[in-house]
Amino acid sequence: AGLILESVLLPLPPKPPALTSRLAKGGAPVLLIAGQEGQLYRIEQSTDLNEWKVFRLVEGLAKPVEVSVPAASTRGTRFYRTVTP
Repeated sequence: AGLILESVLLPLPPKPPALTSRLAKGGAPVLLIAGQEGQLYRIEQSTDLNEWKVFRLVEGLAKPVEVSVPAASTRGTRFYRTVTP
């Protein structure tokens, strides 16, 4: 009987994305996704917080990624979230 010790380096989990928004010139909303460079993020939208639909896929960059929201998507109330696929 013996003891075997081994060291393994595990990768860190992806940095959780931060989703913020701002208004562009002219009043169109812009989503800003700050996350981990190279990580794929899925932006989802909902009108009721129960059913979510994929709005767009984006890849994280060293700086926040800007995503414009088309005018047709701004009618009524819309909620947005980012998740890692």
